[in-house]
Amino acid sequence: MLAWGLYLFFFKILRYRSVAEALRYGIPTVGILWYCFEITAIWGWYKEIWIRPLEYPLTNILIASAFVGIFAVAAKSRLRGAAAEVSRRS
Repeated sequence: MLAWGLYLFFFKILRYRSVAEALRYGIPTVGILWYCFEITAIWGWYKEIWIRPLEYPLTNILIASAFVGIFAVAAKSRLRGAAAEVSRRS
């Protein structure tokens, strides 16, 4: 199932130029890929950190830092794009 999900993602969905088409086929593909990881958690191969977040403080700090970093980069690039557009208008 993992191989099928990866095939759909890398060889089918990435070829779509329309965002609507990519979302239409991407959502079920994520469901297929997520099942592979969810079943391994049910089998007890690893512990899910999002169920007991207080037991994994370092991991949660790293994940939160990644979200803050991504948000900062996105906000900075958006501001840079807005500033470039204002300078083009002048």
